[in-house]
Amino acid sequence: WVTRRRFARLQARAEKLDEEALQSPELADYLKDERREVLTKLAQRFPDEDWILPTSLGNIIRAFEVYPRIMYGLEDIQGWDRLLAVLPKSYATLIDDAKSRTDFWLNLTVLSFLALLEYAGLGIYARHFRALWSAPLMAAAALVAYRLTGGAALEWGELCKSAYDVFLPKQLEGAHFQPAKTKDEDYEQWRKFSQAIIYRRRDLMPERQYISH
Repeated sequence: WVTRRRFARLQARAEKLDEEALQSPELADYLKDERREVLTKLAQRFPDEDWILPTSLGNIIRAFEVYPRIMYGLEDIQGWDRLLAVLPKSYATLIDDAKSRTDFWLNLTVLSFLALLEYAGLGIYARHFRALWSAPLMAAAALVAYRLTGGAALEWGELCKSAYDVFLPKQLEGAHFQPAKTKDEDYEQWRKFSQAIIYRRRDLMPERQYISH
């Protein structure tokens, strides 16, 4: 509920700033900066309202997971493996490196937190706490590592979103689907493709280009 309240406040602020921008196109610079910051935070750190998770890291990851569905109609979980088939090896390596950095900082967060729990448990068991400075140090390490995890996840997410933006037409070509004439037709085609592969619905699979004899 805390995360949902944060999202609701940001959403309300974004709507208010949008309304002010429509009424007065010449917004003050500080309002323009605030609007840009609020909209960026909503796009990078939150998915749609129904997909919100309790943690900031979970929402950052989910924000780029819902990106292809919102922008193109393609579900990420099922569509990503298909997209990997057409990604250049060099670009896939960039994504793997970004994910590895996220994993590193997340592992450091978990280890620091576990070390803090172990220190507390041993202190309670022995009824004596030694090296009291180590507790705040481990807590600070966990907090810093968690913040760095979020930053690394944002970088990872940008690479994943860029993969859809740049290489989705290549996947369309590789699947031999009929090219769409409009943006709406393109969205509908990927939406049906998502439903076809998720639910094994042959009737929803978009038409392919077949060789005529």
